Amino acid sequence: METYDEAEKHLDNGDLQLCVRSAEDALAESHNAGRPPVALHLLVRAKKRLGAPAGDLVREASEKARSQEMPWKAAVKLAEISLSLGESRLSDAIEEAKDLRSLAAELPAAEGKLHRLTLSIQVTVQLARGALDEAMRAAMELLAAAQRRQDKGAEAGAWLRIAEVHRHREMMTGSSATASTAEETLQASERSAELYRGAAGAGVDAAAELRRGVGSAQVEAASACVRLGRLRQSISLATEAMGVFRSLGFLHRLTGALDVELEARRQLMEPMIGLQAANRELQLLRENKGDGEATRGFSQAEAEILEAIARTHGALSEPLGAVRNALLAAELRKEIQDEVGETSALLLAADQQRNLGEMIDATETAERALALARKTSHARHEEEAARVLSRVLAERGADLPLAAAPVVSMGL
Repeated sequence: METYDEAEKHLDNGDLQLCVRSAEDALAESHNAGRPPVALHLLVRAKKRLGAPAGDLVREASEKARSQEMPWKAAVKLAEISLSLGESRLSDAIEEAKDLRSLAAELPAAEGKLHRLTLSIQVTVQLARGALDEAMRAAMELLAAAQRRQDKGAEAGAWLRIAEVHRHREMMTGSSATASTAEETLQASERSAELYRGAAGAGVDAAAELRRGVGSAQVEAASACVRLGRLRQSISLATEAMGVFRSLGFLHRLTGALDVELEARRQLMEPMIGLQAANRELQLLRENKGDGEATRGFSQAEAEILEAIARTHGALSEPLGAVRNALLAAELRKEIQDEVGETSALLLAADQQRNLGEMIDATETAERALALARKTSHARHEEEAARVLSRVLAERGADLPLAAAPVVSMGL
């Protein structure tokens, strides 16, 4: 696997230190080969998620790019957008995306991967600003560019982005954007999966990347099938996608596919079958974890599966199992210093402790969640933690202390 692909996989799995190392190796290889620094955006994203500074790195690259050819300028501009998005500077990202779009038009045909990235991030920026029609136009531009190059893999990726925008347009409320249906999302996902399979069958390079694309398209399709009530089809798609991601080692994507299956099982009134599937995945994950460097990704995936198991126990009115698994997930999140994830697991545990009648434990857990939510400035978690704590205290016959009231800024 090329170092760029390694870095991308590590970032996807949450193995951020390994992503930094692989991205730096990829940049060194690009420099030695006289190629543009495409991996710079991965390095920036990993550093931002680690809480490490990345601004100086990008500014230095920007200075060097001024005297370089167009591909270098585009690769650095891509990193600038990643930095702006990582620092929640959306207005800067929008302006930088406009600049990058102009650069993309001048990229040589040999820079196919860079061209795909420059157009794909246009979709990401428009989704971030909630401009769904603009996001669809950017996705269609991505599709047209892939078709002009007769690149089936890129065309498949464009259809997957189109499906993603359709999904967002399904969920929109009070928006002037064009509405989409779950059927449209499903059709775009199925077209993506079909093209990914065709590209792989035609002997195109990067077979692992194409297989990952098939799995991602299947998960998008499976989720659409849930919304359409086609639950057996959803389970079949999600199960197949889990097999793909398991074989490739994309752990976060695997747990996402598992979540879709569990939702379909819940709606089919088959939560026990879903619970068995989740426990089976948990066992397989633990067997493959080992003692290597990529343990953070395994721990994150393990926590995600434990949380899914906890939610399923909750749906089965089994609060004891829910509490046990949620607290195990919170501990794993704490070990990998994922405070946002830890907050979410604690909230799940506190709610189930209340159902179990363990009011003192529920109070302590909710207070821990509230403290973490405030520390991470996560407004939704803070509001939820305050609500859970208020409910627990009310059921204990106490009033919510003034200091525990959430400080949440509500937009107009």
